Amino acid sequence: DGSVGKLLVKLHRHACRPAHIHFRIHVPESIYDDLITALYIRGDPYESNDAVFGVKQIVLLSMLKK
Repeated sequence: DGSVGKLLVKLHRHACRPAHIHFRIHVPESIYDDLITALYIRGDPYESNDAVFGVKQIVLLSMLKK
């Protein structure tokens, strides 16, 4: 998958990402820049070895079944 894919192969890493949801928070006519972040689903098989190291404990959430 391009140069990054080749690099991951050489590092013996996969290119998989854990399940996550992106959020963009925008306040119209604000002095602040938009905030773009993601929340990751706890228990995903790739939670502990994300290809881009984006998962931190503070952004992990547990899903409840109803």
